[in-house]
Amino acid sequence: MMAEAAVEQEIEDRGGDLVGAGEAGHRMQRDELLAHEIGGAECLGETVEHRGLDAAGADRVHADFFLAFLPQFVEPGAISPLLQLLGLSAVFMLMTFVVFVAYGMLAHAFRRAVIDSPRVQAWLRRGFAAAFAGLGTQLALSER
Repeated sequence: MMAEAAVEQEIEDRGGDLVGAGEAGHRMQRDELLAHEIGGAECLGETVEHRGLDAAGADRVHADFFLAFLPQFVEPGAISPLLQLLGLSAVFMLMTFVVFVAYGMLAHAFRRAVIDSPRVQAWLRRGFAAAFAGLGTQLALSER
């Protein structure tokens, strides 16, 4: 958050629109300055996946979890507490991987059942249309 505030201030100081015209230029300039602020242009990946991995690598939550939560389960008289901690970490990562794979498979099944079905799409469109018509009617009848 601090880096983003510094980037926004830098853009204001430089005149707001150095790279190009409009919002797209501002967004590109902001991303480049933010990348420089966090540690160089190499952290600005070319794809969404690269940018996600860069953000996940910079996130300290995972390291904090391993250092704060898992040591509670290490036996105090263990011969090798580090080895036991690494084993617990491996089990946690495996469980996380299994959960994310299951989540991905469910998302794929949902897509095939809902998004790829013209019949379901038609009912979704009708439902959203009815909801917006109801909201519009409520707005039109409201007193101000």
